[in-house]
Amino acid sequence: SADKAADTLKRLRPATATDCCRRDLARDLITDLRRLDRAIKDNESQMRDAVDASQTTLTELPGIGIVLAAKILGHV
Repeated sequence: SADKAADTLKRLRPATATDCCRRDLARDLITDLRRLDRAIKDNESQMRDAVDASQTTLTELPGIGIVLAAKILGHV
């Protein structure tokens, strides 16, 4: 997880300039990962709201969750 990676990164003590660069790159990747995690959660929330607003019963069918129901409704 991003939190576990950040905790591990905090304990690292770079010895060389290359190590510092690698740490900075890892920090940037963790920031990107957290941003993407937030975007995914926001997207799932929007899909759930859209599916609920459509009053569809698609999600009652076995194997059809919110994401698939939203995709089907989007195509229809």
